[in-house]
Amino acid sequence: MRIIIIFLFSFLAFAADPFRLVNHEMKNGNYIYSLVILRNIKGDNKTLAQRYFLEGICYAQVGEYSKALNKFVEAKKLNIPLNKYYYELGKTLYFAQQMDKSHKSFLVSIKNNSQVAGSLFYLSKIAKSKKDLRQAKVYLKQILELKNQNPQVIQDALFQLGDIHLKIAKDELMPKDLKEIVYKHVLPYYEQALKTSPSSVYSKKIEERVELVKKKYDLL
Repeated sequence: MRIIIIFLFSFLAFAADPFRLVNHEMKNGNYIYSLVILRNIKGDNKTLAQRYFLEGICYAQVGEYSKALNKFVEAKKLNIPLNKYYYELGKTLYFAQQMDKSHKSFLVSIKNNSQVAGSLFYLSKIAKSKKDLRQAKVYLKQILELKNQNPQVIQDALFQLGDIHLKIAKDELMPKDLKEIVYKHVLPYYEQALKTSPSSVYSKKIEERVELVKKKYDLL
């Protein structure tokens, strides 16, 4: 009797939210198993749109970008609003090396006020892939202007800004002029990044970078 009751409650919970198990498995990185579960989910257009969207995410996570994009298209055709749709689509397009389409998708995500910091990070990556380091700086600085951001997000943006300033300086200046630029415009970003989240796992990498740069440019 107890087994029957447990089964009944499990069935009712699944009926109320058929994606509960999927979300749990995706959170644990079990994307192939999640796809198996998703294929068995039926329902109205709202349910199917969510199913196709999650299938798209799962396919993207296992590197099946073509299948992922097809699923995103299927979800979009149902004309149901989906949280983080353009952000996840933008990521998939980015890893599928479709940079222009990815760029447009992230701009829509930002316009919809969805995953703004994450979208700006990817826009900076796209700009860097096109060797447009100054535009990459613009996107990263916009992250710093966002309110109530996770300190580690701010730390990452500051660290990347330091790296970009260093890359621009190395590309455009004579070696004899680098020391002053590093002191005034590179190290301050690294040091601010450390102060933002000193106990993060990322801080060790930043500390190593600071020591390396100081040693290379005689700033110890």
